[in-house]
Amino acid sequence: MKRKLALILAFALALSLFAGCQSKAPTSSDNPPASGGTTTPDAAKPAEKVSLEFYIWDELQAPAAQQMIDGFRKDHENVEIELTAIPFDQYITKMQTVLSTGTGPDVCWLNTSLSSQYMSTGALEPLTPLAERDGYDLSHLNQNIIDGHSYDGTLYAIPKDLDTVVVFYNKELFDRAGVPYPDNAWTWDQFRETAKACTIDGVQYGYTNNNNERTYYSLIMANGGSIFNEDHTKATVNTSVAIDAIQFLCDMAAVDHSAPSGPEAIELGDQTLFLNGQAALDINGSWVFAPYAEALGDKLGVAEMPTGSKGKSSISHGIGYAMPKGGDNVDVAWEFLKYLGSDEAQAFQAKDVIPANNNVAGKWAEQYPDYDLSAVISALEYSPILPLASKNPAAVREQLKAAIQEIWLGTSDIPTALAKAEENMNAEIAK
Repeated sequence: MKRKLALILAFALALSLFAGCQSKAPTSSDNPPASGGTTTPDAAKPAEKVSLEFYIWDELQAPAAQQMIDGFRKDHENVEIELTAIPFDQYITKMQTVLSTGTGPDVCWLNTSLSSQYMSTGALEPLTPLAERDGYDLSHLNQNIIDGHSYDGTLYAIPKDLDTVVVFYNKELFDRAGVPYPDNAWTWDQFRETAKACTIDGVQYGYTNNNNERTYYSLIMANGGSIFNEDHTKATVNTSVAIDAIQFLCDMAAVDHSAPSGPEAIELGDQTLFLNGQAALDINGSWVFAPYAEALGDKLGVAEMPTGSKGKSSISHGIGYAMPKGGDNVDVAWEFLKYLGSDEAQAFQAKDVIPANNNVAGKWAEQYPDYDLSAVISALEYSPILPLASKNPAAVREQLKAAIQEIWLGTSDIPTALAKAEENMNAEIAK
């Protein structure tokens, strides 16, 4: 009888062990996702329903973001993701509040400027340990944007998109002036000569006199200058290279008269001047291509940035997907971030922005087959990330922008303004 009872108990124990093996849910360590931005269907899939909040700031990109959500949920049906689009000016204020109080969304957009404010404060979830744990390969994502969302060797956001700075030109205005269209091999001196040649008194300017920081940053860096030292702990704008670069741009208006005066350009806006057919050339970001193409049609041309004494430079910038620190669903949110970096997810946004995924970046240009956008794609090869200070980046950035504004308005000379800017920038860094 005892032997029979023992056999029954042993059989029951075997059944319970077998049932336990069958019911064990796979985890990220048991079944890690494949590298290169793809995930396995059951990776880190919780048994219960999970809800994530996802913040973005561009309503126009909400449809693409929803496609990404739907794509992720095909293999994660238990995960609900609420998408919220907040206007950018409100978004900045909102994130300052939620990131400082630990009440933020599970996933959010941060551009490189915003990331720089929060990466060193502990407000964001570090992603490098998660990527290393899962063997997640980042090589398919743009390295410049990875660098822009990294601090002290740790990544804090999965790159979403990127932009570059190029030269837009109005073919009709070039034809009116009898000037050949720009050659991508042109230099900054040739850019200036082209602007003079395209100027027709009382009819059109050659150049919009854009005082966007990306314009003068690009020129300074193309000539071997810098905005900060190597570790971005000190401003370096009070140099002969920077002074000469700003003087070069100002002289196009003051000496050549191929561009409107600083006050006029600020009042009218460079984009308005270009869209209204009042200026033949404009230096701007790839993000303005769609409205420019819609307004100008086949009159719009795109050229690479001119070459300086040290080569080409086209300041880059990009958004990333980040996780605020202290979320309740870090593992699930991380699975979503990995998907957001995948080829499939990033291709959804190609009609709106240039994907930061190298494998599908070219799909943005494919949306516009009637235009030669090779200049935009080529610029990805010489696009240093928007330079930002290691501390208090927003305040530091504003000091230089204020100095440039004084120069364009004519209320300060260039050496004085840049000397003051460097002093004030370093004071902000030292706080």
